[in-house]
Amino acid sequence: MLSSLRLLVVTLTFAGCAEITGGDAQDSGELQLAITRSATSQVPVEADSAVIRIAHPTAGTNLIRRVPIPNPGDTTRVSMRAPARSGYTIAVAAYAGFNGTTRGKRLWLVGGDAQDVAITSDAPARVHVPLQRWGLRIWVPDSIVPGESTTFSGRITGAPSYFGGGSLCMALAPWTTTSDYPNRRCAAPLPPVTMIGDSFQTTFNALAADADTTAWYSFDLWVDTQPWQTGGLDYVFLPSLMLRDTLFHVPLRVSGEIIVSFTPKRH
Repeated sequence: MLSSLRLLVVTLTFAGCAEITGGDAQDSGELQLAITRSATSQVPVEADSAVIRIAHPTAGTNLIRRVPIPNPGDTTRVSMRAPARSGYTIAVAAYAGFNGTTRGKRLWLVGGDAQDVAITSDAPARVHVPLQRWGLRIWVPDSIVPGESTTFSGRITGAPSYFGGGSLCMALAPWTTTSDYPNRRCAAPLPPVTMIGDSFQTTFNALAADADTTAWYSFDLWVDTQPWQTGGLDYVFLPSLMLRDTLFHVPLRVSGEIIVSFTPKRH
């Protein structure tokens, strides 16, 4: 049986930024994107690439570009064109694994967006896109009985939620690196995670155990494939071992004690 719920807060926010400048055209606007990595940038050193998305909620525009992130002190410049109109969302995410060639998955580390951006054909525009890490606010039980049905719920904090779902990885011993994450270390099948906006929930059977122990957990969330055109390769691990976060854990309690007391009735 479950005892009281507790709230785990994983705070993972810090700032980086991408500067975006619009240029000239007739029926469309040209975005000149300057991605600069300063010597003191707080964008994680593990991030080697960025994905840029220009989207319009009603006009159907959805443009994606992937570019390498420059070395500290350098700048990468990218040009993208879109129809001249207002109401765009410009989103940027930095990740590890350019084009998926160096890793099986592209691991997103920081992201952010700017809302209601106007692209014009006759005047430049400058947009500041703050980048933050993703974090979790998780409601979990104080302890879990091995093998029993359990529910975790919570929401994404920090950067915007671009996720369409995911899975929960769990094991009776912690894993320490992203490369040690593969499913062989986790229970199979992995419990699915349902996303609604920035909220999530997963219901699963707790791991089996013969004695009191601890279960370790991590969320593997996939970036919404259709709008981001990911090809199923873009993920966020929360907590992120690549960014030296600590896995969250919940005690497994095999036995409990029920105390029944009797009070003599006075005549």
